[in-house]
Amino acid sequence: MRSNPYALFFGLLVLGACAPAAPEGPPAIASESEYRAAQQEAKTLSLDALKQFRDGVMLDEVQKNGLIRAGQLFDRMIAYDPKQPGHYLGAIKANLAVEDDAGAIKYFEAARKVCEGANDRVSLAELYGDMGLAHYGQGNYGKALEFIEEARTLEPQNVDYLTSELMVRLETREPERVNELVAEAKKIPVHPPRLDKLIKLVAMSKSEDDKSP
Repeated sequence: MRSNPYALFFGLLVLGACAPAAPEGPPAIASESEYRAAQQEAKTLSLDALKQFRDGVMLDEVQKNGLIRAGQLFDRMIAYDPKQPGHYLGAIKANLAVEDDAGAIKYFEAARKVCEGANDRVSLAELYGDMGLAHYGQGNYGKALEFIEEARTLEPQNVDYLTSELMVRLETREPERVNELVAEAKKIPVHPPRLDKLIKLVAMSKSEDDKSP
């Protein structure tokens, strides 16, 4: 007796029909009250963790999971109110902090259009600064510097962008520019922890070079 060559095919179709449907993503925000609740939850989950990330402090698993949840909330807020720059920046930062650089970069074009449409110079600078960090995380130092320089042009007094540039210039081994950035940083009365660590790293490196025969 010959076997039916289509038996396996039809059997898979039947199994597919009986299989449970794939789980849907998070439900869309349906009301203003849900929107406000999502904003508050995202803020609660991300505020302290993002400060630690900015300071160069490692995050624990609980904080990382909280940021993943915050990223999902920002996505829902973007869908509900797509003209708010802060929603995109929140999603980008949440992705950066959990080392999902590609996840951060995917928001760039939409976020840029929203920031430019709102004529929001500060948010646009923040977006460029975050894109610099994302490309730095991917080892794309040339692209990282392009974004960071854009951020510094828009907000030249922002110490975070100076810190980011110093971090990248150390990787690209540009001692003259590193020295210029350190001199600029030393004029700032109070250094954020990450910048302070970089300045000390430069000083230690110089000390080692001086000891070398």
